[in-house]
Amino acid sequence: MKEKINKLLKYFVSGGLAGFFISFGGLAYILCNAYIKIDSGLAKFIGALTFTVGLFFICIFSLLLYTGKIGYVIDKEEDKFKKLIICIVSNCLVAFAMGCISYVIFKNNSDVMNYLDTIVAQKNNFLGNNMLSLELLIKGYLCGVCVFIATYIFKKSNTTLFKFLGIIIPIFLFVFSGFEHCIANVFFVGFAMEFSWQALCNFLLVLVGNSLGSITFNALFKYIEVKVHDKDN
Repeated sequence: MKEKINKLLKYFVSGGLAGFFISFGGLAYILCNAYIKIDSGLAKFIGALTFTVGLFFICIFSLLLYTGKIGYVIDKEEDKFKKLIICIVSNCLVAFAMGCISYVIFKNNSDVMNYLDTIVAQKNNFLGNNMLSLELLIKGYLCGVCVFIATYIFKKSNTTLFKFLGIIIPIFLFVFSGFEHCIANVFFVGFAMEFSWQALCNFLLVLVGNSLGSITFNALFKYIEVKVHDKDN
């Protein structure tokens, strides 16, 4: 019994740390866009690049991030459903807590809060509009694809350079392109103190998109691997 509790606690701590690093990336992205006023494109570029650091630490320490784990739900793995449940709960709790802490620190900073309010309003402006809801789902899907590809390359690569590029390129792509990440959005909600049905619906829709993107690409990669193996034999 004690061993089971310790294992579940380990999952929770791992998921919490993953939520922390995603929040770190989200905060870096917000600050870059709020403070770099010379060129909005440059600010977005640097912000997207700094966000990748969060996932890099998650992969190095093998932490449990929902968007990185959900794709492997079709694999045979011990305690995979327990891991996923604890993972999404701990990711969200810590990301939300980090958002609230960030609010306390930056609430009097008009540059940061104004930019944050703008992006949160954009994320939540979809209810009642089927096209915007579909767009949000697609952005969630593409984010799930990018995160899965990043974790897949990190696991499969034998060289440090390929592991590094495998994380940097897909994660940079999803952030710079404005794709939606459910855990990062929880951080933004806590940071903006935006508690609404729109925020909850945004989370659920993006969660579905992230999950579908990650799962379908894992299935696709497995199919390709089987075909290549059969061809070699």
